[in-house]
Amino acid sequence: MKRIFGLLALTALILSISLVLYLLASPLLALVYTPYLVLTTALTLSFSIAYFFTLNDVSSRLLNIVVYLVSFVPTIIPLIACFDADFMELYWRNYLSLTFLQLGVGVLSASLFFKKPGINFSNVCSAISSMILFIFGILIILEAGILGSFSFLITTAILISLLFLIGLGKRLKEV
Repeated sequence: MKRIFGLLALTALILSISLVLYLLASPLLALVYTPYLVLTTALTLSFSIAYFFTLNDVSSRLLNIVVYLVSFVPTIIPLIACFDADFMELYWRNYLSLTFLQLGVGVLSASLFFKKPGINFSNVCSAISSMILFIFGILIILEAGILGSFSFLITTAILISLLFLIGLGKRLKEV
């Protein structure tokens, strides 16, 4: 299963990059192909999270179902948008919120949080960065005005990235 998810993630990534390059060469077609670009990037993220989660070797059936649902449910909105562009316009906020939830689960999966649960420095860093991502998803749904502050967004993105990289680096030293 790991190889299948990895191969699908790589394929979706190649499709995304190809579409971006095509749209750079033909910018007049951007409106036509944007839903497909969003779909391929959503698939890249979904398959990547599924791949990293399989690396955790989780035996809990309920946790497997929840994580795979969180990984693939956000892809439904861009998939429908390929047939009805107005759908994405109506539900873009929900899509972004679900994507931040997805990213939070991806951070936990990539840092092997589920493989080695417990309280340690690596898990605390990963959990904090995931919680910040989850909070971002909630703020998007609530249409919080603080999201309009560029300095807040940059500072928070740096904090999330640093916590994730520190936690991942510490985890890789353990393994």
